[in-house]
Amino acid sequence: MELENVIEKIKDMEQNIFEYNISTIISDLIFIIDEIYNFMKKLNEYGINIMNQVLNGLTIALENKDYLLLADLLFYELKPMILTTDKE
Repeated sequence: MELENVIEKIKDMEQNIFEYNISTIISDLIFIIDEIYNFMKKLNEYGINIMNQVLNGLTIALENKDYLLLADLLFYELKPMILTTDKE
């Protein structure tokens, strides 16, 4: 998996959230979640628990149409976790 593609997709998704492109947001999130599945294989049990919490938060934010929370979770939780783990 190329994490650069995931980071780029997160950046695109953040922009789409602020432009309120809902259909694009959903397809971007599906791509990210599919890629995260492989990424999670690199994580220890603690990392998997944290990632599951982040993914759960993304799901709840999307269900509640809370796109600002969705953007915050992507920017402040998911992206740093991917960047940190990729360096290890």
